[in-house]
Amino acid sequence: MGDSSSSSAAAADASSSSSASASYIHKVQHLIEKCLIFHLSKEECMEALSKHADIKPVITSTVWNELEKENKEFFEAYYTTQTQTKDDRLSEAETNELIQKMITESSSKDHQESSKDSADSSKDPADT
Repeated sequence: MGDSSSSSAAAADASSSSSASASYIHKVQHLIEKCLIFHLSKEECMEALSKHADIKPVITSTVWNELEKENKEFFEAYYTTQTQTKDDRLSEAETNELIQKMITESSSKDHQESSKDSADSSKDPADT
């Protein structure tokens, strides 16, 4: 009897961990997409996310590589456009300011969504 309840708890922990990992990867993907909007290179994005969002460069690089695999045509066009528009890019200070604002907004939105989810799950079904 004790074995089945402990294995159920382990499965729940694994599911929760898997969900947290997926959520983290989704957050990194979202931040990379924001970097793309600002025309950052992969290296610039890795540096920005490391500095402003405390995301390890290897994580950013791995997620970026997967996005490249899934969106080959987009990245081919992106790299072409990126080399043509280097002169039109924002200064480093402007880019850092925008990235910090973007990360702050993203974090507050994530917090609001998780607070809402917690409130929704704590409601008594009899009240509805």
